[in-house]
Amino acid sequence: MDKQHGCCGNSEDTIDLRRITDLKYRASPIWTLCCCCRGTLVVYAADTTDSEVKINTWGTRQLYYSLKDAWGSAKANVAVETDTEVA
Repeated sequence: MDKQHGCCGNSEDTIDLRRITDLKYRASPIWTLCCCCRGTLVVYAADTTDSEVKINTWGTRQLYYSLKDAWGSAKANVAVETDTEVA
């Protein structure tokens, strides 16, 4: 997952989907009542430089669902290689 921020998007953070530990979606009641689709997506990761990333923009509910699905797929596709040869 890449997040661009700063003036003209001149800063960028990257989090490997497999390092995500939790996702949260929060919306203020005022935004929810008027159906403005604005909220905050918080991504928690096992990463020393970017352990918490907040994304506050329009359409974050759909972004939350899309990222949640991608995160679930990334966790399901992680394979552990084992050596089956016995000496």
